[in-house]
Amino acid sequence: MEDQLAILVVEDDQEIQTIVEEALTEGGFAPAIAPSGEEAVTLLIGNKGTYRALVADVKLRGRMDGWEVARHARKIDPAFPIIY
Repeated sequence: MEDQLAILVVEDDQEIQTIVEEALTEGGFAPAIAPSGEEAVTLLIGNKGTYRALVADVKLRGRMDGWEVARHARKIDPAFPIIY
């Protein structure tokens, strides 16, 4: 992952996870997949500065949706790039 830009993907649908992961990998990125909003926030907090962008599904199963994950990411870095 040293030479590639790490992208955090929060997506709860396995098929979509696979499609996004393959597309990002083919594009030269290093995707990290989080299947829930809670896991994504844990990764963002625990790995500050590692991820260069967030790709977030807006509607997630669980307590936290993609909008909430984005709010947490922007608390860490107000200019953090997010794709919904």
